[in-house]
Amino acid sequence: MLGVGITVATTIGHALVGMTVARSMGAGGIRDQWFWYAFAIFAANAPDLDLVPGFLINDPAYFHRLASHSLFGLLTFTGIVFVAARFLTDRHVYMTTLASIGYASHLVLDMPWIPWLWPLTPEFVPVSWAPIAANIQTTPGGDVATLIGELFSATNLLEIPKEVAAYLPPLLISWYLTNLSQERAA
Repeated sequence: MLGVGITVATTIGHALVGMTVARSMGAGGIRDQWFWYAFAIFAANAPDLDLVPGFLINDPAYFHRLASHSLFGLLTFTGIVFVAARFLTDRHVYMTTLASIGYASHLVLDMPWIPWLWPLTPEFVPVSWAPIAANIQTTPGGDVATLIGELFSATNLLEIPKEVAAYLPPLLISWYLTNLSQERAA
């Protein structure tokens, strides 16, 4: 039996928004464009890396939606990318900007389940709206097997088409508009 429902984006929703960010920032017109799309998808899903240490102790939600889902997490991730990017690419400003916007998009899509002011307060900051996202059913405090079973349940899998319907059109529009502007510039 599934537990409570929370309205957050799935990995697929975060990926689509990350790709939209990359495309809107001109990733289609630069060398190694597929690297930049992959990096944008990574950045847009990076806040959920806090599930990894939870998997190691058989309680995936133990660390979830704390430091990584806050302004502190956003600034830390952006800082790490900025420092690393200075050594990895001549496009370090682009990489840092893409990282910060992609990461921030995750926080926006997961509203209202974000403790924005962590570590000052672990409380969720109330917001009056939530973006279009999947209504994911999970059991709080469940173990790894329970979480995986619930994530791939029919109830949750049926939420993914709603997300694709919401987040794919902006990506396609961005793709079309950037192609159009590149053609006009040529």
